[in-house]
Amino acid sequence: MIRRAAAVILACLLAAAAVAAPMDPMALRDRLAAAVSSRTGQPVVAVDDRTLRMRNAKGSDQIVTIDDVYARYLANPAALDTIADEFTQTLGFALEPPESADQIVVIVRPTNYFRRAVGTLLGGMVPSRTLAGDLAFFLAVDTSKAIRPAMKTDLTRWQMGEEAAWRLGNAHIKARVGKLAVMRLGNEKGAVGLGSDSGLTPSVLADPEFCGPKAPAESYGQLVLLYSREMLLFAPPSDAELTRTFWRTVKAKVAAGESLSSTPLACRGGRWVVASAPAE
Repeated sequence: MIRRAAAVILACLLAAAAVAAPMDPMALRDRLAAAVSSRTGQPVVAVDDRTLRMRNAKGSDQIVTIDDVYARYLANPAALDTIADEFTQTLGFALEPPESADQIVVIVRPTNYFRRAVGTLLGGMVPSRTLAGDLAFFLAVDTSKAIRPAMKTDLTRWQMGEEAAWRLGNAHIKARVGKLAVMRLGNEKGAVGLGSDSGLTPSVLADPEFCGPKAPAESYGQLVLLYSREMLLFAPPSDAELTRTFWRTVKAKVAAGESLSSTPLACRGGRWVVASAPAE
């Protein structure tokens, strides 16, 4: 009886270990390849254990490595679905040609966002500029389907330099973002958030009228946190209670890994800088 019980326990332990074992690079590669192919309708071929070759909508081949994606998966296997979804969406949009340069806009993401989502190669193909902390501005294309990164190949096709593209993207911010809506996170006593129907709310961080030489004096000192791709947490400097709620929420959400950025920012001297929580 004792031997039988021990055998059962050992079998259970081995089964648990098998379930917990992370997939190897080839398995992740194949899952990502199938997801991208299903979304785009284009063939995706394995080049080696960690490299894929796929065809964009114009018929050109593109090589993508999954080294960074696999490392991110190993660090948190439970996030596999999120990692695969980010890879598929980001790369899928990148393979679809935008309609025109009139769709260019500036978006805000963590500095390593696109590299993290789809690997080193694509990360280096998306024009970017440092914002502050762990954040950067990226050029993006606001299509009828989704907001996707603007590729350097897009600019080449439009015969447009990067400086001109940045000027155009900034000029489009107001029209593309649309009307901002103020909301509360969780309940009526939660932190204040800013959102919009466009899903481009964080793009206002690139608008000089939100924080810059043209911004009203009361904007100086305002606090923000990139909470999600579509939403900012916000606190005006004149409201002590909202500011306390902001910092309390930032601390909790960052610690729980529930915010897209871990760096709160403050508008000071007409630019965004990293903000430090006040001493408790």
